Amino acid sequence: PCTYSGTVMDNAIRESVYKVNSSYKFERVDALLFATIAEGFRPGGANYFDAISQLGVDPKFLGYDPAKATSSENGVNSMLLDDRMRKNALIYQIDWEGIQLNTMLYGYPVTTNGDDAEIKGVELDLTTLISDALQLNLSVTMLEAKLTEDTLTTPEIDGQKGDRLPGSAEIHATLALRYETEFANLMRWWARLAGSYSGNVNAYLNDNQINQLISPPAPSENRFFDKLPSYTVWNLTTGLDRDQWSLFAYADNVLDEKYIVGSSTYELGPVDDPLSRQHYYGRPRTFGVNLRYSF
Repeated sequence: PCTYSGTVMDNAIRESVYKVNSSYKFERVDALLFATIAEGFRPGGANYFDAISQLGVDPKFLGYDPAKATSSENGVNSMLLDDRMRKNALIYQIDWEGIQLNTMLYGYPVTTNGDDAEIKGVELDLTTLISDALQLNLSVTMLEAKLTEDTLTTPEIDGQKGDRLPGSAEIHATLALRYETEFANLMRWWARLAGSYSGNVNAYLNDNQINQLISPPAPSENRFFDKLPSYTVWNLTTGLDRDQWSLFAYADNVLDEKYIVGSSTYELGPVDDPLSRQHYYGRPRTFGVNLRYSF
């Protein structure tokens, strides 16, 4: 059970879920094929309103139901070039029933259930030794996350089939180079340069929408919609290791990229009023030194 404003809601769920996986390893090449299909769910819960606001809230917004998901994935893991290169690839799909979505109601953040949604993705990961001292790592994730049915819940969540799910970047990629060498006194020096790219993200379902919760249905602006721009961040780390001692220095966000990682909008106030919208930024350029001793 869960509670809101001192009242107990019965939100119990009793249901079986399953998971099935299979794999096949090739004998002549170092490669493993695998496949998995599974069910899962996110539990439901209660939304908080003060005692006065609660009186005017439609009871369906006081709580939200569990969301059920069915996922399937197929992939391959392989080693090549005398184990100097590792390649992993994965294709997956997640089908959501009653997906949980976030909005604002009476000035309070609210979770509510939408209809069905679908997530399709591809992940590629490559690690290779360019030389005995230099290693390269590259990973790419491509994602398509969208509603597969119209979602009519509140005026701010009037999602249409095909709308992109909030919080889902269509592409994310990382690139890293690591150099390592050892001196005659058994001291090891290493350095790592890593870059990360994240595509743009929608904070909510859509921009301009057809509000079907009013009569007659008419176009309206989703006042909470916000598109967070793409960004790239580079980090640099270098260090010395010997026996149990380790000393390293780091510079995070070397180029001092100003990037947004989150957004929230107040229900009251104009959409274009900067005081009614908050952006949350990632860490600025940061330097540090760390000394460790392992017992």
